[in-house]
Amino acid sequence: MQQSTQDPIVNTSTDAGRQAKPDVLQTSARRIMRVLDLIGVIVSGALVVFLMLLSVFDVGMRQWGSRGITGTIEWTEVLLVIMVFAGLAPAEVSKANIRTPLVTNRLPDKWAHGVRALAQAIAAVFVAWLAFKALTEARLALDIHELKIGVVEVPVWPAKFSIAAGLFALCAVMICRVILHLDDLKRGAPARDEEFEGLP
Repeated sequence: MQQSTQDPIVNTSTDAGRQAKPDVLQTSARRIMRVLDLIGVIVSGALVVFLMLLSVFDVGMRQWGSRGITGTIEWTEVLLVIMVFAGLAPAEVSKANIRTPLVTNRLPDKWAHGVRALAQAIAAVFVAWLAFKALTEARLALDIHELKIGVVEVPVWPAKFSIAAGLFALCAVMICRVILHLDDLKRGAPARDEEFEGLP
């Protein structure tokens, strides 16, 4: 049964201001998630198409020509890293990352929202630490002009910066999830994840 969100206390101007603030936070969090989702999908999707075309042309040139596209393997390895980490935030937004709410589905709604917010906050701190470490490594790779040696020399720093960017984006989505869970906690929204409804 859906719980009512109406406050029986008389709604004063102060109460209205308090109620408007979570709504602003919730709207902002959802907007940030949409933007990060769109950016990640565009980048990773464009790279998928580009890598597919690169592979097709490389195989075709090897089959019907004398040689393939020089540096295909080296550039593919670097671009694959960018593609994967660009998709971290969209995967979290769409809840495609691994999650098992088997315990929180059995908790009371308020407890479930609280536990999920706490877990997301801890995960966000850990991902933020990884992102700062990745950023340090990326800056080092740029400073020393780190290259991937093969048939051609390919700079590694774009891939390393993409790792940091992808982790920062994932951290931002997790923080937005914390805000949404806390908003659900205040509103008393149902907490059961319907996707796992049929599990024992």
